[in-house]
Amino acid sequence: MKKVVFYIVSILLVAFAGLVFAGEIKLDIASMAQTLNIVPSKEETVKIVYEALKVGDETVRVQYVGSKKDIESFAKETVEEAFLIDDKESTDDFDYMKNKYRGYTAWISGAGIYTIHYEFDYSETKTQTDWVNERIKQILRELKVENKSEYEKIKKIHDYIIENTSYDLTVKYNSAYEGLKNNVTACQGYANMAYKMFEEAGVNCRIITGIADGEPHAWNIVQVGDVWYNIDCTWDDPIGGGKHSNQYDYFLKSNNDFKGHERDEEYRTEEFQQKYNMTDHSWK
Repeated sequence: MKKVVFYIVSILLVAFAGLVFAGEIKLDIASMAQTLNIVPSKEETVKIVYEALKVGDETVRVQYVGSKKDIESFAKETVEEAFLIDDKESTDDFDYMKNKYRGYTAWISGAGIYTIHYEFDYSETKTQTDWVNERIKQILRELKVENKSEYEKIKKIHDYIIENTSYDLTVKYNSAYEGLKNNVTACQGYANMAYKMFEEAGVNCRIITGIADGEPHAWNIVQVGDVWYNIDCTWDDPIGGGKHSNQYDYFLKSNNDFKGHERDEEYRTEEFQQKYNMTDHSWK
């Protein structure tokens, strides 16, 4: 009896396979895989990549089911969406995570159900970021910003960065860690330091990237009251100027008064501009 049942099942499986091959029956492998929890959903995959980026993992693997020709765009979108997650309890993710990240390489294995193997590159290790966090807490205590107004916090942090950092003309050093540990960094390091210090002090801040005087550049926008202002600590720090030579030419400026800066497209969209309402007038 068992042999008969086995033969019947075998015949049915062969018939079913024939119908699938002939196109009479279509299988949605992606839905089946996710229903059976064989692979995570897109949202879960983004979360896996987010957690890896946040702690500075150099490698991570995720699974994907779908058309092989779509893997490259899936891999790219997953990383881009991970950078959009903003945990308000941490300043290690979102803009800071995105701007200490240098890129990734990826290779694919499998068939039908694929594995994407990411290899990430950063300008700052997790250990260095942890050191930055502790150092910034110490600096903010020294600056006594706890009960200050938004403007006072911004000015104190702006001045501290400029008075304690030298611009690296070689652009070899370009992280917040190098700016705080060795007192030398390039524009990305200035922008990352400012972002973390403003956010830790309770000032809403974003890092903006784009072109300035024809070169790739990074700066910040900060919120005072209901509006946002441009601020560029790098350009307010005269090269070779020494301590207490900080300027305010790019301090709390409107777009009209923020000459020489052109934002990347993602910061010029209507959606971004509605969310981050820029001031019509520079701070006086």
